[in-house]
Amino acid sequence: MKNLDHIIKAFEIVVKKVPDAKLEFWGEGTEKDKLQKIINNANLTNHIKLNGYTQEPSKIYQSALFSILASKTEGFSLSVLESMSNATAVVSYDIRYGPNELIDDGENGVLVQKNNIDKLAEAMISMFNHPNTTIKMGKAALKKVERKFNQEIYANSWEHVVRVAIENRQLKNKNRQLVKQE
Repeated sequence: MKNLDHIIKAFEIVVKKVPDAKLEFWGEGTEKDKLQKIINNANLTNHIKLNGYTQEPSKIYQSALFSILASKTEGFSLSVLESMSNATAVVSYDIRYGPNELIDDGENGVLVQKNNIDKLAEAMISMFNHPNTTIKMGKAALKKVERKFNQEIYANSWEHVVRVAIENRQLKNKNRQLVKQE
């Protein structure tokens, strides 16, 4: 689902253009051995590291120039939101639900056609080669998160959802009473 192999294949292209580029994966999963084998076969062991679970994802995002999402599909992508909330731009496949609702292509991150490994690599190369622009994108990402997903907006959204649910329940009960009276 996460297409981590796409990221590795794209990174194989990246290191040909940006020889000192480094990539870190964070987290645990059943694909670790498979991914390590792909990394080994591509001779990328000096460029890609598989790290385990972290208790401090914010520190990881803040130390990165950008993050990458190559999933087949997502719900609302919390990893994109986390990255952006830590002023870290995102390179993401333009998939349904999530990334294109958060990322304004070229402003606070980069959207790439789904499953296009070459374009994914191009976006990463551009971000590595233009770090100041990438950092500006990260700052723009943080501003968008603060503007669109701050605590006040979150609270107001939940308040609205609860209010509408109560109103719908009251309307439904009122309609039931009218039906009983007839």
